[in-house]
Amino acid sequence: MKDMLMILRLRLPVVPPDITVDPSSLTGFTYVAGGGPSLEKSFTVSGINLTADISITASANYEISTTSGSGYTSPITLIQNGGTVNDTTIYVRLKAGLNAGNYFNEDITASSTGAIDKTVTCSGTVIPPPDPRAKQPCYRFTATTGDPTYSVINVAWLMQRVPSSPPPDI
Repeated sequence: MKDMLMILRLRLPVVPPDITVDPSSLTGFTYVAGGGPSLEKSFTVSGINLTADISITASANYEISTTSGSGYTSPITLIQNGGTVNDTTIYVRLKAGLNAGNYFNEDITASSTGAIDKTVTCSGTVIPPPDPRAKQPCYRFTATTGDPTYSVINVAWLMQRVPSSPPPDI
């Protein structure tokens, strides 16, 4: 019997690198102008079949971190291990010091070589500060401190109902 050599060629499907973000949008970021930043919200990022790390970049008005409450920066790099990035929480907030206005439809982008970029669209508002002038005259203004001292300041006043009449017994 003759030795037979048989060569088989198998074509295995090539699965491209893939990034997942969830959710794909975050809304409701807000603070009053002169303050900020907003409270943080979060999304998760993961990746499979990666050939490179995942880079996450925020728009100019938002900032990102892998740690709740600190470490905000952009970009952030998530290191792949064996082609995988496990679910990683990314914290997002609207930057402090912005002018009053809407900061809608701004993207945070997750990218990696060979993968389709994924985005998380963020929307928020910086509210104009309230007018500090009283709409009506006020009287009997008092302020007291709480306990322990200065932990709370209680402020009270009465509003004059009819602007043309004098306040009672000041």
